[in-house]
Amino acid sequence: MLTYALENFPQMDYPYPIPPMPAKPVNHTCSVLVHATQQFSNSGDPHILIKAAAELTDLFFGYDGSTCIASPGIGGLGNTPGDGPGPGAWGFQSCTETLHQFSAHTLRAYDWTYNSSASICGSVYNGTVQPDRTKIAREFGGYSLADGSAGVSHLIWSQGTLDPWHGWFSSVKTPAAGSEIYHFLMEDSAHHLDLKRSNEADPPDVTAARAMYVHIMEKWISDFAAVSDISRQV
Repeated sequence: MLTYALENFPQMDYPYPIPPMPAKPVNHTCSVLVHATQQFSNSGDPHILIKAAAELTDLFFGYDGSTCIASPGIGGLGNTPGDGPGPGAWGFQSCTETLHQFSAHTLRAYDWTYNSSASICGSVYNGTVQPDRTKIAREFGGYSLADGSAGVSHLIWSQGTLDPWHGWFSSVKTPAAGSEIYHFLMEDSAHHLDLKRSNEADPPDVTAARAMYVHIMEKWISDFAAVSDISRQV
């Protein structure tokens, strides 16, 4: 459970507290671990490390001491990190159209293979589904949606540098001018922070991006209204 918590703290690294998480939980986690490690180095008492691990696990799962924490394992079924095959909503999507291909070797030992993931899906859903890793790209365009080559316009794509998912953004080409597709990479922004209510602790990039979203969408509405007026006149 500690592994699962440590892997998920970065996705919740918001600049203000969202109970039970404190503000900037990654910094908090690092402080707890560094302090415990220093104490352990001085005393040699392993209970210090266990106590720190328990503190962070309790924090992530919102443990209040009243009941036992239901163990999710250290990730998904089959030691899968993050959102992988499983019985929940994200697990079903993984087993049908959003199966992520990545391995993990820092906090766990996991090597991704399609066959192992498909086997888990078959067990969970009694052989009724099978992961199709190209379905979304075939139906909606994949990366080409973001670079404009799919022929779809009026899209805003935003990523934050603190969001663990933002790495894919580096693979996307810059849309052509006039395509009405916009990219925003926001420094110090966590997962979907720009879509949350504004807060005085928001990074400047997030505040600026929200203002641009409003400007862009107002333009889209205005453009549509102008076209509609012309159509009615004709």
